[in-house]
Amino acid sequence: MKPAPSPSDILFEHIGYDLAKTKFVRYFTLFVSLVEIFVSFLVILSLSFYQHRLKKKSSTGGNVQVMVESLLCSISIAFINFVLGLTLTKLTAAGKYQTFTNFKSALVARLTIYFTINTSIIVFLINVTLSKSKQWTSDNLNTNLAFIMLFNTLFTPVYAIFSPFAFIKWFKRWRIRQQGGKCQMTQIEANAVFEDDTVDIANMYAQIVKMMYLAGFYSTLFPLGIPIAILGLFIQYWAFKYLLLRRNSIKVQYGGKLNMVITDLLEFFPLSFSLGHFVVGALFKEKMSYLDYISLAFVIMCALLPMGLLNEKVFKIDSQETKLRLSLIHI
Repeated sequence: MKPAPSPSDILFEHIGYDLAKTKFVRYFTLFVSLVEIFVSFLVILSLSFYQHRLKKKSSTGGNVQVMVESLLCSISIAFINFVLGLTLTKLTAAGKYQTFTNFKSALVARLTIYFTINTSIIVFLINVTLSKSKQWTSDNLNTNLAFIMLFNTLFTPVYAIFSPFAFIKWFKRWRIRQQGGKCQMTQIEANAVFEDDTVDIANMYAQIVKMMYLAGFYSTLFPLGIPIAILGLFIQYWAFKYLLLRRNSIKVQYGGKLNMVITDLLEFFPLSFSLGHFVVGALFKEKMSYLDYISLAFVIMCALLPMGLLNEKVFKIDSQETKLRLSLIHI
């Protein structure tokens, strides 16, 4: 038995859909999302190859056109990331989830995977592929990681606070107040303008988990990433707290499943840390020790085993939801 979701969490327009069809659509959209991530990886990798060649030409005496084309490649990569992030949201919404909690849970998992691939795996593969020697670790990759982590640390909270869409909404409100009684808007249109924006909790969680994965994977190669990630978490905490208390609102009472999904994603942080240590050791150590293999195997085993179920069997602790449900039954 599970407690029923709150009325604000239910998507009533999706209740009438056939369960078998919705499951098929969800699996299909998940497959399309994976294909989309793979295609974006190939596109960004191709642009990075082209950008690398342009940089080599410019360093050997290229012209201004080469520099402009290199800049356009960087802008194209950023634009692809933005567009694919939006399409992932649309694909997840096509699954017709019956609650906002289930929708956000599926979305945060997909966004986390997508952000991690584009900020960790692609950067690593590009530097390994484009470099001809092991010097890429100190020259190219560490520099790229520093800029990537600093950009992720500052861009997300700064963009959230100084979002152009927020200023556009403030300007619309100011124009309506200036019109006064002459305003011809309907009540529905006025509500849309004066209502606060909803907190994008899926994107917020995905950014936090992605930053932890990135810091853990490159901790052996780039130890400075850990304090940068801690600083980023601190800045994001106060930025989103300000938005929640002053500018945004939560219109839905989400269920506990969303927290459980985030907890499950955070449990893969030791795997990213151990995997990064293993990969760096395989690239630069002349001989891997048995401890490297044992630690990676142990972390993979912990990530794959149902640790929650094992903990319930071993410790026999009643959950808070069970106690709450029993108290409500007695009332």
